[in-house]
Amino acid sequence: MLLDFMNGHDGVKPVVFVDYLQIVKPSDKRLPKREAVDDTVQRFKKFSAEADIPIFIISSLNRQNYLSVVDFESFKESGGIEYCADVVWGLQLRCMNASIFNTDKDLQTKRKFIHKHKNATPRQMELCGLKSRYGRSNTRYFFDYFAEYDLFLPYEAKEPEKTKPEDFAEEVDAEIQQEYETFKEKLPFEKSVNGNKKPKKSS
Repeated sequence: MLLDFMNGHDGVKPVVFVDYLQIVKPSDKRLPKREAVDDTVQRFKKFSAEADIPIFIISSLNRQNYLSVVDFESFKESGGIEYCADVVWGLQLRCMNASIFNTDKDLQTKRKFIHKHKNATPRQMELCGLKSRYGRSNTRYFFDYFAEYDLFLPYEAKEPEKTKPEDFAEEVDAEIQQEYETFKEKLPFEKSVNGNKKPKKSS
């Protein structure tokens, strides 16, 4: 269909967005689910090269990684994304950079902190550059997302001379960590010595 479109428009080369990655019928019907996803990604890569067009593929994340910083392991059912894609980006809440997400403990507090940020206006978002075959990797870009208007606006640093995300990443992380510390102090429960939770003592 896409080739027909290109041929019918004097060979125009469109930018293709796939929203979102679905499993198409694998070339080998015996492939299990994960390999079927890999097969799909590889076919997109091959078509992109043959047609000489960019293809953006949106993928959901693995549910096991909902409470973790976005990384290659976050992508659903497939290592083929990391292997085939020239560029890999991950979108997450900026709150994922709080220190609590560096540990496997206290899932309840993590969920509460994430829930708070999901319901904020604007939502504080971060776009992470996980891979760039021909450029820089491990890049970070910060946005404020207004869900009502489906609008992303770039985060503005507090210090005017800082114009690039890498210049104010520490500032953003410090803000998130301070917010988490305040949030933690306001929780209605604290952990006892044996790991159970009990109400805070009133003063």
